[in-house]
Amino acid sequence: MRSFVRYILFVFVATVVMGCEYDFDLKGTHEAPMLVVDCMVNQGYGNGRNTLVCVSIYGTVPVGDYVPSSSKTEGTQVPVLDELEVSATVNGEEITLTRFEAPVGSDEAFPKDFFTAVIEDLTEGDVVEVHASAKGYPDAIGRTVAPGAVEVVSAEVSKDSILSVKINDNPATRDYYGVVLKREFEMHREISPEEGGGTELVTGDYLDLLGLEIGNGLRTSIQPRLFSQLGFLSLAFSDNLVFFDDLSIKEQDNTFKAVVLELKGACYSGDYQLSVYKLSPEAYKFMRALYEINTGSMMAGISAVSYTYSGISGGFGAVGAYRKKDMVLPINY
Repeated sequence: MRSFVRYILFVFVATVVMGCEYDFDLKGTHEAPMLVVDCMVNQGYGNGRNTLVCVSIYGTVPVGDYVPSSSKTEGTQVPVLDELEVSATVNGEEITLTRFEAPVGSDEAFPKDFFTAVIEDLTEGDVVEVHASAKGYPDAIGRTVAPGAVEVVSAEVSKDSILSVKINDNPATRDYYGVVLKREFEMHREISPEEGGGTELVTGDYLDLLGLEIGNGLRTSIQPRLFSQLGFLSLAFSDNLVFFDDLSIKEQDNTFKAVVLELKGACYSGDYQLSVYKLSPEAYKFMRALYEINTGSMMAGISAVSYTYSGISGGFGAVGAYRKKDMVLPINY
């Protein structure tokens, strides 16, 4: 009997994995377009006494209206937002946003819809709201609450390349953090014969981080360049950000630990540069969803679960905030 059951299960799995493919029209995919609002609020910007508010606005193209490019058609283009109006408030009081124009020679529509404001630094609990409207789109509204300062009790990189960051976390609240570690390096890169051959000197400050144990919310090697440029992430973080919630470090005495990975063939020098972030819930959840989408794997022909998050009423995207603490970690070995 057991052998028969195993045979049935084998046939079922084989049928799923080796199933046929066919094309069909998606129904209900011609909904009205909506606005995408990406806003990051950088507390403690510049001299530490200001806050930088960055807002990017995009328009969606419903799946049913998308036309791919071909030799006979140009396909669907990035929508231009007519009669676009964007405003932001802090605790109900409007702040002045400056609109950036597209760079010379740019064919992209979205850089025209990029706004910033530099205001006095926020305090914990301040509420930031962003409102956006455009012709043919429903109004979009998002909000976030400014997080408090991140409190680092101790931080070090051990001789065996383990980064440890102990955080003074409030057990009564659900909190979200991020870590970036850098160190100066230089290395010689081989140039291909097609490019002329030889070598060139490459410099930078990149380090990668891998979690010792992948806990709830702990992710590795977040790369903002995978996401929208001039959007939610690219102005805020380096490309080796690891972000996590406080549940991930609770069982480790509120200490984040990760393996420090250097680039192969690079020569590193100087001290470590550490940045520790405290994130608003909206920033963490949106980043987590983007990460899951961009790193979702395909196994046995079955798609992974699609993670989505939007903190925008009437649209998509998120309004999020963070505060950062920069530290120098001397090498003591």
